[in-house]
Amino acid sequence: ALLWTRQGAQAFLDQHAAIDCPWDNALRRWLTANDAGLVVSPCLFGTTGASSQIDPAEGTALRSREGRVRTYRLRRMRRQWGDKLRALHHKMRHRPDS
Repeated sequence: ALLWTRQGAQAFLDQHAAIDCPWDNALRRWLTANDAGLVVSPCLFGTTGASSQIDPAEGTALRSREGRVRTYRLRRMRRQWGDKLRALHHKMRHRPDS
């Protein structure tokens, strides 16, 4: 679940008027680029127990790899490392002085 302030939701929408990637990738990229996001434990929201619409049904194959470009794995790795480097940059910039 996501819990947004009106200003945070508007800032996200302002920067994502055009869809250029899956929602979870866009959100992760935006959060790491802005050093934003907060994890709350224990969770504020529970699940309803409804079946997932994105998980494969029992007895079916995982998402097909057909139609993917040959460089898919390389692109995914580059995207993930970019996220990790942005997060590390923010951690180093905002770490408390020892």
